[in-house]
Amino acid sequence: MRILAAHILRDSSNLLGEGPVWHDGAIWWVDIEAHLLQRLDDHGNYQTWTAGKRIGCAIPCDDGTWLLGMENSLDRLDPVSGEHSPVVRLGHPPGAYRFNDGKCDPWGRLFLGTMTLSAPVMTAAFYRYDGVGSLKEIFGQVGTSNGLAWSANGAHFYYIDSKTGRIDIFDYDPATGTPSNRRPLVAMAPKGRPDGMCIDSEGNLWAGHWDGWAVRCYSGIDGTCLAEIPLPCARVTSCCFGGPNLDRLYITTASHGLHREERYSQPDAGKLFIAEPGVTGAPVPLFR
Repeated sequence: MRILAAHILRDSSNLLGEGPVWHDGAIWWVDIEAHLLQRLDDHGNYQTWTAGKRIGCAIPCDDGTWLLGMENSLDRLDPVSGEHSPVVRLGHPPGAYRFNDGKCDPWGRLFLGTMTLSAPVMTAAFYRYDGVGSLKEIFGQVGTSNGLAWSANGAHFYYIDSKTGRIDIFDYDPATGTPSNRRPLVAMAPKGRPDGMCIDSEGNLWAGHWDGWAVRCYSGIDGTCLAEIPLPCARVTSCCFGGPNLDRLYITTASHGLHREERYSQPDAGKLFIAEPGVTGAPVPLFR
């Protein structure tokens, strides 16, 4: 197994950094608990947009706007004017659930899931949004819907429900946007629970591990752990490929929920990291 290095890209700490996306020459990511969408370009220019509520994910659209998975709605943000408005409401009771991770498939369909807050565990759901009408529930019995990725040929869909501690693989129908035949690919992580995830050009999966102190790379074929990027903080939340050549790995982390002693021993918790894993990724699919 390869051991790779990462270094701090932005020194400011997030409460719950998540959902990194390389788009329009910059890395974008959210701080869920601070209600922020953030943008950092290669020249060090940093911008934020405040949503007023938790943002579980942010997805770029082909018209220049962004879709934000909020606490109980999917909103549209215009980053130029700063205006945002609800697009579709979440059917769950307010306060019991919220949206978490989300991404588009290579054909521009949005998939995103929810997580339980005050509701019983494993009662959240996973949805598809096609741009018209309401959310379509794909499956239920979800605890914390998290990382998503698709194989380059569209034949497979990879999914993480962090409550299960697994990375699952589905067969995928590109014509209808329907996953089927779910089975475990990674039955148990070496340490911590898989969280956010991306896929490289070789078909291998890179996942942040909550309370796992690392990003780990797994074979997209048999789930073998191929590489690890150790981090100086426990709560490693997600990662994505970016940069002009899509050969950098941007890594988000969290400080939220750490006890005082843990915060003292993990001064870099919540910071944005970067690594060079020696492989490339693919451009982020836009919502169409």
